[in-house]
Amino acid sequence: MHLRKFFAVIRADHDQAMRINGCKPVVIYYIQRVRVMLEISWAFGMRFAFHCRKNHKRCKLMRRSTGHNPTRKRYNRIAFFYDLMDAPLEHLRFASWRPMVRDRIKGGNVLEVGVGTGKNLDYYPDDIKITAVDLSPRMLKRAQKRVGLLGLDVRLLEMDVQCLAFPDNYFDTIFATFVFCSVPDPVQGLRELRRVCKPDGQLLLLEHVRPTNESLGILFDVLNPIVVRMMGANINRRTVDNIKKAGWHIQTEQNLSSDVVRLIEARPRMTNHDLKGRNPTNRIIWVFVQTLFNWPYGLPKTKNHASTDTGNTSGSGEYRYRNQYL
Repeated sequence: MHLRKFFAVIRADHDQAMRINGCKPVVIYYIQRVRVMLEISWAFGMRFAFHCRKNHKRCKLMRRSTGHNPTRKRYNRIAFFYDLMDAPLEHLRFASWRPMVRDRIKGGNVLEVGVGTGKNLDYYPDDIKITAVDLSPRMLKRAQKRVGLLGLDVRLLEMDVQCLAFPDNYFDTIFATFVFCSVPDPVQGLRELRRVCKPDGQLLLLEHVRPTNESLGILFDVLNPIVVRMMGANINRRTVDNIKKAGWHIQTEQNLSSDVVRLIEARPRMTNHDLKGRNPTNRIIWVFVQTLFNWPYGLPKTKNHASTDTGNTSGSGEYRYRNQYL
């Protein structure tokens, strides 16, 4: 009888509660108020719990980036002679590819990820604001010396790409050269870049990736632990797949050295979060269209020709958007 009475009161069923032992209406009124307050507290608590769960991985990465980090330790160790180790490849190939990234930079607020010792500083445009970040303080110290010699106005910050301290939708262009071969969780790092990039912004990556040829791919897999130990870079990363997983649409993909070194231009894939600020009618139409044609929230892309392996951005293999924004 007591349990029946208790549950009847909790459900605020007046008639049933009054029939069982004559429960007073005043008691029911106050119990109802407590019940409403508990429901509100529960709703807010669930919302907070969902928020914490959603950001749990990012918070873990933040704690990891401020504590012991093997990648930071490795690059601090090789910072003194890093330029010397990289000099042959830099003079043979890398130096001729870096201006290709610079020529594609747009907008007035630009972020370079993994500035390292500052090898891209010689190619920075003069008329834009550039922020450069790196995980290693010793690498940044060498980059700071180069900034002083060149007389550039660049903001250098120590920061982990997996957990950036910038607000959402902040940068017009984000670029990196040979960086995501050494990021411990490349997909998380690319998601962070997606977060801080404006919806109409762009991502420029110059990266070496695992070759598509299976025999070469196996060779790269075998050699990868040795290269990681010596240089800190993975030579078998599937960076193109990681870019797509992180919420980017690849707009152009140019092969520079066979299919191992690629210049990739990508734009943020549109999500529900991005659509909130749009006109409600346009948003409903866009969701209907993408559902009807089984498109993702990214914008549809057209392919000019059949192959993307030509390394030519002006002809075959080039992807472009149509009707970029409603």
